[in-house]
Amino acid sequence: MPHQETSLRDRKRRAVQDEVTRAAVELFIANGFDETPVEKIAVAVGMSERTFFRYFSTKDDVLERLSAHWRTHTTQLLVDRPADEPTWIAIRRALDAFVESTTTDDFALPLLRLLYTTPHLYGRHMLKMRLWREGFVAAIQQRRPDEAEQTVRIQAAVAVACFESAREAWVACDGERPLAELLDAAMAEVWPIA
Repeated sequence: MPHQETSLRDRKRRAVQDEVTRAAVELFIANGFDETPVEKIAVAVGMSERTFFRYFSTKDDVLERLSAHWRTHTTQLLVDRPADEPTWIAIRRALDAFVESTTTDDFALPLLRLLYTTPHLYGRHMLKMRLWREGFVAAIQQRRPDEAEQTVRIQAAVAVACFESAREAWVACDGERPLAELLDAAMAEVWPIA
């Protein structure tokens, strides 16, 4: 019985975090990150500022929650790819869910634009890219335990560089070119993906 209570509590917590995240992202996009105080986010979801801090330590953590979700999900998708699939193709296919979600999410493009143009957020974003790289390293090592560590680290670093280059290009063209196409082009510069 305690397990069910914890599970229900966790589900309620995640639901509140989802609601706060959505409201915060909308406010960040509309008003700017620095111009959106925690108090305004709390009011938007009908809670006190104190209650907000039960769910997030800072407003930066709201954005980290989104990034952490996709890092974890994509890394697991990479681990789950067929064992005989070449690493480069497995990485590209593991990114499919992220690319599809990003393309269909109405806030993805303006949020990325905000990340790239707000110095504080961009610095944190670059730290998150390191976490993506470390996640890919762990996933590749799990898939290919005999691969040299340096080779794995290079594969992961180059994959994240291609991923980030594609997202930057997507923002630069204001979404006119599909993100999947831009990612394919970036990765194909390094190694064939077809």
